[in-house]
Amino acid sequence: MGDASDSALVRTPNYFGQKLRRMARVSWLRTFFGVLQHRQGFRVLLSGSARLVVRGTLEVEKGSVLRFNEPWPFANTERASLIIGRGARLSVHGGNFAFKSGAYVELFDNAQLRVGGGDGYISRGVSIECRREITIGAGVAISNDVIIRDTDSHALTDSARPMTQPVTIGDHVWIGARATILKGVNIGNGAIIAAGAVVAHDVPPAALAAGVPARVIRTGVAWT
Repeated sequence: MGDASDSALVRTPNYFGQKLRRMARVSWLRTFFGVLQHRQGFRVLLSGSARLVVRGTLEVEKGSVLRFNEPWPFANTERASLIIGRGARLSVHGGNFAFKSGAYVELFDNAQLRVGGGDGYISRGVSIECRREITIGAGVAISNDVIIRDTDSHALTDSARPMTQPVTIGDHVWIGARATILKGVNIGNGAIIAAGAVVAHDVPPAALAAGVPARVIRTGVAWT
């Protein structure tokens, strides 16, 4: 359902060496200028071709670290973009969090993206469009090419539904490769979203959801 390689790395004898290689790939010059611009100390680490456009607020609490455009251990870093509009805020709390290489994250004016740490990560090629409010819990594992959006981007003339609604992803959620999370969705703690699923409705805690549109196919699931 996704790539749990980060958890697998913890169990390998070479994990420390792989961690050193990741640190070596941090773009320290970009990070240093980010320190001066965003006043977050070295709590924001940028790798490779990471493009930051911050007109709002980038806030990482003390004791947490945001790694952006982090490469895989044996892959080059792809270009990634983090765009924070005027009045918008990206906040990270509760520990470390990593966006892997090739991420595209855009917060429109006055939007809020809240990320819990807990050593959670989002794999390569993710796309996040936040026009109002997206919350991502602690310890999540989000696989490659996932799309998360809290908006339809444009209104439908025959629909009375609001164009934009908040999205909440709970703690310790696993989202498989190429899944899509749509506006107004709440995913409960410990849930699993299968690869390729299109989630348009709430998913309860500790449930497995799959399909297009996604539906709950199992309850009481757990993953490590």
